Amino acid sequence: MSISIAITDVTVVTGDESGTVHEGWTLLVDSDGTIAYAGPAADVQIPVDAKHLDGVGRFAMPGLINAHAHLFADGRPLSKIALHPATSKIAAFLAKGPLGGVMLRKRVRMNALTQLHTGVTTLRTVGDVSYEVIGLRDQIDAGELVGPRILPSGPLMAITGGHGAPMIAHIADDVDAARKWTRENLDHGARAIKIAATGGVSDAKCIGHAGTPRWTSRR
Repeated sequence: MSISIAITDVTVVTGDESGTVHEGWTLLVDSDGTIAYAGPAADVQIPVDAKHLDGVGRFAMPGLINAHAHLFADGRPLSKIALHPATSKIAAFLAKGPLGGVMLRKRVRMNALTQLHTGVTTLRTVGDVSYEVIGLRDQIDAGELVGPRILPSGPLMAITGGHGAPMIAHIADDVDAARKWTRENLDHGARAIKIAATGGVSDAKCIGHAGTPRWTSRR
């Protein structure tokens, strides 16, 4: 084991049920990026060739998990063009075209990096425009890009006019279509399947729409 980084005098937030915090601890990180030691400075010898980072006034904590992410967006309200029934199909067509694909891949890379910089080390997407996040996941796993661990869903499944349709959804109005799109997403490398079984918040048309069942129990 080769220690490459030593972080000293850092406050460690454990994230346990009791809210334990350790002040003035030392962290040693090996060449693979694994934390090899976390504890009092007096109990460890720091290798002379390790890169030293001063942790005074800083905090270290376990990575956060974002279990509901959409990397095509950055948290700001979606455009009216994407949400309006009269223009949503056009917006979806453009987003899934060659030029839209280039812009989309750039956006998901930026948003994934933003997630990492805010402490998220694992995230699950639950509705993508196409399979752009699966491609990003593969690049990160291959070491070609820096980013969090990603469990991508690919496009979600919804009924015609349902939540997310048509921008980020496969249309599944019956059982056969649901099976077809599930196989399609899994074949592309999806690690999660998102089903919009109820109305959503972003495209709700009236009070009470969000959360209202849209799929039958058989589906």
